[in-house]
Amino acid sequence: MTMQSVLKRTTRQMETKIEELIQAGEITLIDAEDFPSLLECARRYVETEHRKRERTIVRAKEHSAVERSAKIHSQYREKAAKIVTGVAVAAVKQYIQWTKDLLDSSFFLPDGTEVTWGDATKVQHNLYIGMLKSQRSGLDKNIDLHELAIFDIEEGGASSLRELVTA
Repeated sequence: MTMQSVLKRTTRQMETKIEELIQAGEITLIDAEDFPSLLECARRYVETEHRKRERTIVRAKEHSAVERSAKIHSQYREKAAKIVTGVAVAAVKQYIQWTKDLLDSSFFLPDGTEVTWGDATKVQHNLYIGMLKSQRSGLDKNIDLHELAIFDIEEGGASSLRELVTA
């Protein structure tokens, strides 16, 4: 599969291909032959899912469905994250080169311990992943709360939450 042939595919065809790859649970060596194509497929899929999510959120807000909007927002974000992660992990497994620079670079564990990529154990990588997932979860909740605040301010005809609550 060449980059030119990927660009000729419609967005729906790419969505279908990505969903098939994710449902299969792995990306074969044939699928992973053209790393840029996989990334382009994933980018277009996430872009389409983002547009769908935005349209769904607008519709939900128009019908005063705040709870439904937050749930839909979360579901789309989770789906897009799973798809991008699945494609990226599979592609990286095929193409990553553990260079000296990468092996010598470091990261910090939740307890503040600095460890290099080359010396980090499976347990240390899992600790770091857990920390990143926790940070992402907190950011997602914060985003949802700000979106709800905007919705309430607009619905209440106020310029701020304080104005809305004290009115």
